[in-house]
Amino acid sequence: MTFVCACNVQDRVESGRGCPDDEIMIIKEARAQGNEHSLWYFCEKRELKPLLPNTSVTIAQIEGPAVIRLIRLSRLTMHTQYDFPRGIILEIYWDGHSKPAVQVPAADFFADGCNSKVEKYFASNFFEIVPGAYNCYIPMAFKKGAKVVLRNETEHAYIGYANVEWEQLPEWNPELGYFYATYNRRIFRLTPETKVTFFEAEGKGHIVGRQVSVSTDEPLYSDHFGWVMEGNVNFYVDDADEAPYSYLGSEDSFTFSHGFTDVWTGPHAGITYFRNTNGDEPAELSVFRLHDKMPIRFNRNLTWEINWQYETMFGQPPTWRKNIGENGGWVDYACVTYFYMDSPAGYDHKPLRPVAERTSNMLSKPTHPVVGEHVFEFGEQLVEHKIAQAFDELKVDLNLINQVSALEDMARFHIEGAYPGTHPFFIDTPKTPAEAQRRSVWGHPGDPSPGRSGIVAVHPKNLETPCLLIRKVKLPESKSYLHVVMSGDPYEIEMPGQRDFVMRIGVFDGDSTKWLDEKLIKPGPATEEGWYTFGYDLSGFAGKTVALVVETAAGGVNQWFNEEAFYDEISVIEGELPDSEKTKLTPPGPRHSAAPPLQ
Repeated sequence: MTFVCACNVQDRVESGRGCPDDEIMIIKEARAQGNEHSLWYFCEKRELKPLLPNTSVTIAQIEGPAVIRLIRLSRLTMHTQYDFPRGIILEIYWDGHSKPAVQVPAADFFADGCNSKVEKYFASNFFEIVPGAYNCYIPMAFKKGAKVVLRNETEHAYIGYANVEWEQLPEWNPELGYFYATYNRRIFRLTPETKVTFFEAEGKGHIVGRQVSVSTDEPLYSDHFGWVMEGNVNFYVDDADEAPYSYLGSEDSFTFSHGFTDVWTGPHAGITYFRNTNGDEPAELSVFRLHDKMPIRFNRNLTWEINWQYETMFGQPPTWRKNIGENGGWVDYACVTYFYMDSPAGYDHKPLRPVAERTSNMLSKPTHPVVGEHVFEFGEQLVEHKIAQAFDELKVDLNLINQVSALEDMARFHIEGAYPGTHPFFIDTPKTPAEAQRRSVWGHPGDPSPGRSGIVAVHPKNLETPCLLIRKVKLPESKSYLHVVMSGDPYEIEMPGQRDFVMRIGVFDGDSTKWLDEKLIKPGPATEEGWYTFGYDLSGFAGKTVALVVETAAGGVNQWFNEEAFYDEISVIEGELPDSEKTKLTPPGPRHSAAPPLQ
């Protein structure tokens, strides 16, 4: 049996893309090729410039079209001064542009994290740490020219060696992207409200790798990086609401499971450095992932974030907050993102911190009091837009009463922002004991609405997206009031604080929403006492066509668990608002004890 490579070998080789199995066997006409030496002026190349303190040296300047195949830098010298690994910066410019496409501290670029603390040699598809040296094999094609620069921002001379190997391309292939890499280091409090954006790009391209160094002196996190390993890692592409790549743990996004536990490296991923502590000094982690087998592609833009706001598996938010205290839970992230773009114009890199900060194990924590940090807020403009859009699209419901007595009544609501795949749904009174038993299997035994013929169950989509129930009605010219009968999930009251949610009542008058009330709802038993009745005077809107808005949002002490709400009636009643319905639950205050996402 003969196996044949499916690609057109010659075409791929000539285009600079190569074929991993067959390219080595192709006899090609020799073109311009070679390597660019730099820095080491102690031998034949006396003209080479040394990398002196606070100076830059161009280690390669090559005319295109061509492709860089290897960038090599001496590592042994890196350890002669503590500030070399992050005090020496690698920059690469394409096609004569003045803005660098690559701007990364040298050690971090070569996946030598935590200020060059990687102790074991390793070899991956893109990077190697070998005895005495770093090697990078990422192919970097360019049309007109390449300039590779080392910038020494320290007070010491770097006595080392750098080498760049390249070969000319027969012609420029417009399908080829330009290589980029950027560095982003920051310190932040990791709390139940934290969401951090680590990388953003505008344009067309794809991510091919990430390298992250993490350090923390928080005792709760320093043992195997508990909680740090959590967080939903999301890659949002082209302004999409849903992330096509979403990992339910940081370690999963690097292809590991159940935390970061030991040093290991392979062709596509690795934990290159790992140190546990008890919090007396920073615990440290260096990890990388290459997306060489499936790049994360985007046509217009991409955002990479980690969101810890949904973590309730290992400890509830109140306990979590208590354990880290009012100003604890600090973590330090230093991230390198490797990617290709269709333009050589360069990238707006984050400013690099001063060398003394850059080379520290952990950045200094802010000394100012942390006031309101990470308190999550809903996007009111987005909600308002959804309400206005529904108002324009809905027909007026001529029946002011809606007691959700039948499935058809649920269809009289416009429901926006419900949890996908499960909500909304209609629950009717079970007709037989057998039906009640069947319901007990899927979570709603018996009758969740005693004395009522049906209810609609809703759940918000996520922390950022509340669920809206909207009715469009023409109010009477005389006095009337909004009558709402509802409860929380009555079958999970045994878990206090995990099943509460926030309900908000509003009226959209064609211009804007007037919010009348906001309540924290806690579920009661599946009895009449477990249901709440609320009334709201609508006399200020008499005679108008309005949208009645009932919003169900995540909230309460645990902010996200089962935020399910049951609504038995949302009606307009003609007449005076009864005193009995003016009674209100204690307002919950802010929607979350939570805060705006870090950008």
